[in-house]
Amino acid sequence: MIDRRLARVAALCGVIITGAAIAGGLHLWSGGEAQADHSASEVTLVTVDMNTSGNTATSLGALDSCAQIAANASVDVDIIVDAIPADRPLTAFQFDLFYDPAIVNVTAINHEMLLAANEFQPLAVLTNPVPDSDGDFLVAINDITFNQETGPGVLARITLAAKGGGVSNLSPVHIDLRDDHNESIPIQSTGAANIAVGTACPPEAPTPVTTPPESPPGGQSPTAGPGSTPATGGTPDGGQTEGTPSLVTSVTPAPVDQQAVLDAKQQLLETLTAGLNVRASLDTVSVGDSLVVLAALADENDAAVPGKDVAFKIEEQPGEDANLDGETEATKTSDSDGIAQVTLNAGSTPGEIVVSASAEGESKNVTITVRERPADDDDNGGGIGAWVAALIVAAVLALAGGGFAAYRWLRRRPVSLQ
Repeated sequence: MIDRRLARVAALCGVIITGAAIAGGLHLWSGGEAQADHSASEVTLVTVDMNTSGNTATSLGALDSCAQIAANASVDVDIIVDAIPADRPLTAFQFDLFYDPAIVNVTAINHEMLLAANEFQPLAVLTNPVPDSDGDFLVAINDITFNQETGPGVLARITLAAKGGGVSNLSPVHIDLRDDHNESIPIQSTGAANIAVGTACPPEAPTPVTTPPESPPGGQSPTAGPGSTPATGGTPDGGQTEGTPSLVTSVTPAPVDQQAVLDAKQQLLETLTAGLNVRASLDTVSVGDSLVVLAALADENDAAVPGKDVAFKIEEQPGEDANLDGETEATKTSDSDGIAQVTLNAGSTPGEIVVSASAEGESKNVTITVRERPADDDDNGGGIGAWVAALIVAAVLALAGGGFAAYRWLRRRPVSLQ
């Protein structure tokens, strides 16, 4: 009979569509930290280009690794990617730009370049506010449209203003490029650049650094020595000779939960008391994760004071590879909100990490618990891909249910075969 045939067709369509949706959803959930299950394509190079004149959002001109400017002048620099793979379109990115705050400060940022080449709708913009003067400038943004952003281009254009004489290294670190499955695209190598204020560019090629540079007396930043790795070279396995600084590769700690950082900043500012105040963005993390330790020095009116140096130090750790921006100690300057912050990379050993913050003779500790990573835990569990998958599954299940409802309606109506 015709109603039995309709039932079979509706049931078959429902099973096929629903199964495909669930499979797709599970696919979006099961990413991986660097190597994707849907593609092995990689980015060859992310670096700093000091010559922006030949660059557009989706094309690159000649690469220049140094720019010379006069005192009190400004210059635009581009953070570029050689090519986003065609089968792994870009949907989000994050990086930190390390620079010498005694020589330059960040005064403007435009991250609506490659990611916004087509229709652009950011879900969240977590880039640090400008001006930025602490030597560590975070850029983080995503796009929830379904446009395919691939190929070469500019991730962000950053304006730097001269603050003092000398040469500052510019290094993008903690780089995370996300594809349309919310999975990290591996990066074979990263490069760096120099900006020379009131002096000539050094003859040596700039080498990426892994911690914000400290300003030596006189404001002159050290430059790379002879034999250093060129900005456009390097191999992922780090095959450098002894004494040569290693090239930063895609093997970096997991990205920081920026929403947790924003929440922790707000809580810290709301609970300030006179003296030193310290808080971590997360109390518990898994091995390999990262978080931010925040500190603020408040005056007698319980108001955070900008421009104060805070020394952070790992006092205790269960293993040997936990670090503060690559070191066991780091000094940060409080920003315009009065907050100094440092990224803690939890390392590979479960246990407790104790970090101290010290400023103007006062010191306080914060303790972070590091747990084993659950077997089913990955970096996409709370990502955009998971939410998209959930919406797809829900929508298609609703459509499948609608098919059965249509069948039931047709069944109640007479059907003529004549």
